[in-house]
Amino acid sequence: SPRGGESHSRALFLVASLRSLSWQLGYEDGRAHVEAVGLLKESLKLCPVCIDVLTLLVQLLLDAYGAGDLAEFARQLCEASSNDEDCEAVAEQTRKEHAWEAFGLSLRMAALGMPSASSWARAALRALSPAQP
Repeated sequence: SPRGGESHSRALFLVASLRSLSWQLGYEDGRAHVEAVGLLKESLKLCPVCIDVLTLLVQLLLDAYGAGDLAEFARQLCEASSNDEDCEAVAEQTRKEHAWEAFGLSLRMAALGMPSASSWARAALRALSPAQP
């Protein structure tokens, strides 16, 4: 039932919020942040118009420290594997993919009439810009 999916989405959102908070307060490392992002993505699949889920996910994807944690996690996974990939390039690609995802989510927010959507879109585009020396 639709209500069941929405209830499950709410539960995922709550757990993701707690994981994010524990990371933000310094009780856990970047893995909690990575887990929170994953839970929010699952929650969004169940409720694609849940504004609170959209907002928190975009915030976590664009947070300067959080984006660094996500890219660092991808780099660590790359290094742990036995292939010969350029792990710094993998980390950079992960950072860009998350910025593009945040940009797409900000467009969804705009379609829902959220006033903050344009500022999130601009933040995502800034995250995609090459780093300034």
